[in-house]
Amino acid sequence: MTTTMETSDVEAGGFRIRLNRAGPRTGETILFLHGSGPGATGLSNYAATVSAFADDYDCLVIDQVGWGDSSHPAELPRADVSGSSY
Repeated sequence: MTTTMETSDVEAGGFRIRLNRAGPRTGETILFLHGSGPGATGLSNYAATVSAFADDYDCLVIDQVGWGDSSHPAELPRADVSGSSY
């Protein structure tokens, strides 16, 4: 089955995040977060998986900051265990 993905860029915290989206906007949402490694992107990790969920769920597949088509800042954002940026 072929799943149609819509691609856009979202600004968050001063960074551009590539968002690939499939499925109905009215259902529950699944956020797919990719791992790391050479060439890692949301779609390289989850393109085939999204097809199994896109009929029933709003599937959000992002490229995390520093990967794929998202911003590649010189210094990546970090968070301490309480979740606040430093």
